[in-house]
Amino acid sequence: MNEEWDIELLEQTDSMISFNWTPTDEISRVKKNGEVVYMGTQATFRDDGLSAGEVIRYTIERQSPQGKWIPTLKLLTGTEKRDPDCINQLEQIVLSTIVSHKRVSLAWGPSMASTHTISTAMANS
Repeated sequence: MNEEWDIELLEQTDSMISFNWTPTDEISRVKKNGEVVYMGTQATFRDDGLSAGEVIRYTIERQSPQGKWIPTLKLLTGTEKRDPDCINQLEQIVLSTIVSHKRVSLAWGPSMASTHTISTAMANS
């Protein structure tokens, strides 16, 4: 079982969130705010029809050989909220948090063209 799963690509618009994670042959499932929305072997998920500025929590789980579901990645992100007349420009920034087995990453930016990222490795206890 691969312990090194991570988000490889994250894209957002004002109505869509799409992400890819480390590909494997294992069965995985995606939960959106706690509800299962995908199960299979593809390492990609696309969520369409979302509202601008919507914040969503995704959990990617993998199935152990014993059939138990193991949380592997957590992603908290949102859709873009573009408003040229917005007084507070901070309202337009998309903030994403990714928690994997060995790392926590924060990414933010007004658009995918100018995203900033901080990533830190987690120490083993």
